[in-house]
Amino acid sequence: MAQDVVMIEAETARVQCKSVKTLVLCALKELVDDEFKEFRNHLCEEALAKEFGASFRRSEVEKKDRIDIANLLISRYTTEEAPHVTYKVLEAIEMVDVARKFHDDLQKNGYPPIGLR
Repeated sequence: MAQDVVMIEAETARVQCKSVKTLVLCALKELVDDEFKEFRNHLCEEALAKEFGASFRRSEVEKKDRIDIANLLISRYTTEEAPHVTYKVLEAIEMVDVARKFHDDLQKNGYPPIGLR
């Protein structure tokens, strides 16, 4: 019984994130520093620009923290595209568990599944 309460509390804490920006930030906080550095680096890839119409210059993401990157993603891609970009980059850097959790959190908060734009 006590274990069930702990699990429910953990689920509730995870769902408290509501806005797209907050959900993106929650996903970025799941990354350790080296993974976050790789995430930032991947935001500058040409393939991202081809798929989403824009990428970042290295100088735009260099030395930025997680809050800065979440803000940049929302301002560059809007709240509709930023989740797709975030998910795609998480998959590209092989952070599949974080990507899956991010996807689940989006759906729990009423956002459409990542594959549907």
